[in-house]
Amino acid sequence: MNQTTLPDANAIAQLLALGQAALACEQTPIRWQTGGGLPWPEYPQALKDFFAAAAQPPWSDSHYQPQACSALIRAEDGIARADLATLCSLLTWMVRGERFCDGHWAAMLEQGHLRRWLERLAAFA
Repeated sequence: MNQTTLPDANAIAQLLALGQAALACEQTPIRWQTGGGLPWPEYPQALKDFFAAAAQPPWSDSHYQPQACSALIRAEDGIARADLATLCSLLTWMVRGERFCDGHWAAMLEQGHLRRWLERLAAFA
């Protein structure tokens, strides 16, 4: 990560609050819409709000490495050992993944990656 400014305590607290609201979406399956073409997810507002905030500075990492983030997020202890800069990279990977793969955010929620990421972020609060 080549970001010069890491999130401060206030930014962490704000994103954690949005994250808790987003995690409430785990209780309801993501609905998929079909309209004659490929299906697309219809995300709850709380999840959209979280990822909208996550796409903004100081969270976004323009130098993130998608392949490295993918490997790290799938590693058994990858998120648990991440430092704050790495968490920003992983979050950027989560945010941008939806642009390239409809349903990426749903997978992050359903597979527990978002929950583990938020638990790790809480260690820096």
